[in-house]
Amino acid sequence: MELVILDVPKLRCFCSGTYDYDIMVSSTEEYLNMGTFPHGNVIVNTPNLHKVDWNGYDVHTFGDLNLTIYYIQNSEKFMIVLGKLETFRDINEELVNYTKRVKQLVIKNNHKLLNFIPSDMMHIFSDLEDLFMENCECVEEIFESNDGGMLHRLLYIYLSSLPKLKHIWKNHGHSLAYQKLTFIAIKQCHDLKYVFPNVSIATSLPNLSIISVYECEKMEEIIGNNFNPINCVQAQPQKAKIIFPSLWKIELQKLPHLKYFCRSAFSSYVELPILGLMKIEECLEMKTFWYNGILYTPINPTISMDNTRFDNGADVNEVIQQYSKLQ
Repeated sequence: MELVILDVPKLRCFCSGTYDYDIMVSSTEEYLNMGTFPHGNVIVNTPNLHKVDWNGYDVHTFGDLNLTIYYIQNSEKFMIVLGKLETFRDINEELVNYTKRVKQLVIKNNHKLLNFIPSDMMHIFSDLEDLFMENCECVEEIFESNDGGMLHRLLYIYLSSLPKLKHIWKNHGHSLAYQKLTFIAIKQCHDLKYVFPNVSIATSLPNLSIISVYECEKMEEIIGNNFNPINCVQAQPQKAKIIFPSLWKIELQKLPHLKYFCRSAFSSYVELPILGLMKIEECLEMKTFWYNGILYTPINPTISMDNTRFDNGADVNEVIQQYSKLQ
């Protein structure tokens, strides 16, 4: 069975009676301004309904449709509360229930928060797909560690105007459990020196497709130096094989101290099998793409350096080296 409610902008509730309900539908679609399902403080038990399709987003009901609609319709209020948090350990039950249900989390203009997700709080974000953080002047780290749970569904990370950010991933060892992460964009995070702390962390993200980094004053490398290539295949005794199976677009703009995409501490053979576009602008200190690495880019990516395009088939390292000599 299916319940679909569409194009009813003035609907406030499904029923105004003060009863508890057992509803056996297995799916529903919501595109409206409904305040609650039945009106009032009642429980809507929907044992077969696990998700609500609300404006194109799947939202978990956690067993109570009324509460779910309430949290969705009051999301702006909860976003304001998130903007005032000093730590996620201080959040109350109502805010926990809200964060459990959202797929997209936006935190803006928070000038108290130091760490985004402590390791022991990760479980409440288990369904999070998109993370946006912007204009949070005190944040120093995003994900504390792998302990306490993983963000298995996370697809998209956008971090902007976090002037004191030093770590995106801290204390994560050599791998991440963000198996679906597809897109990461960093802008105006001036204290950040690298996006990924080491090669092993970066290569543990099999679906990573796009890396975009803009206007980060202290950024030196996109991938930090790695002395222990855990996730790298040994192609020969003295050379590691590093593979980014899904990476197809790299954008690096206005990074005045960027020297390399990565500087390996070991001789490396680097495969970028579907890389199609590399765009580099105003990275005046960049000397090569992968220091101590041989690149394999079989589909011949388009390379753009300060709006100058280079022939497909050109070696990425050689293009950057030659271009840097002309500056």
